[in-house]
Amino acid sequence: KSCIVLRGTARPYFPGEVAVPVNAKAACLYSLHTAAWAGHGERAFSYVIEYEDGQQAEIPVRPAKEIADWWQPSSALEGPLVAWRGKNPQCPDVGVYLFAWNNPAPDKSIRQIVLRSANQAPVPACLGITLSQQPSALKARTSVEIQDTKDWFPYPMPWKNFPVDVSFLLDAPAGKRGFVTVKDDGHF
Repeated sequence: KSCIVLRGTARPYFPGEVAVPVNAKAACLYSLHTAAWAGHGERAFSYVIEYEDGQQAEIPVRPAKEIADWWQPSSALEGPLVAWRGKNPQCPDVGVYLFAWNNPAPDKSIRQIVLRSANQAPVPACLGITLSQQPSALKARTSVEIQDTKDWFPYPMPWKNFPVDVSFLLDAPAGKRGFVTVKDDGHF
């Protein structure tokens, strides 16, 4: 009934890194992870695999690529899948992601796995790590959606070189009409 939650700019008092002892060989690492404030920053955190021989392998976990926010989980990540969905009192759609990494050195014993925060906006959480003796059966997504822009045209702004406050156009407060979500088909 616990998980590892690492530091992010919104929660600077959480640990910057946590080491998980392993002392075993593995062909693949699976983890269940998610994050809060995951839509910002270049990296959420890293899994650092420390082998018995002293060598290391670093696995970067990037927002919108290998991890996304736990509120309104996204099915459009490059590799991880939404592994679990549920709800809490504040949000009707929360979830965690299944992440898989094939070990390039499956014959080496892994001494420990260090989860290291990137100290950026995301506050990452790891709910579990499992090692497998077989490579991952999960495949990275290969489909890419390309936006056709041939009918787009430039819109020259009527003002130049001075700031413009258009906040009066906002329908404040933000979110009063509900959450904006992206469906699996890419539509809102």
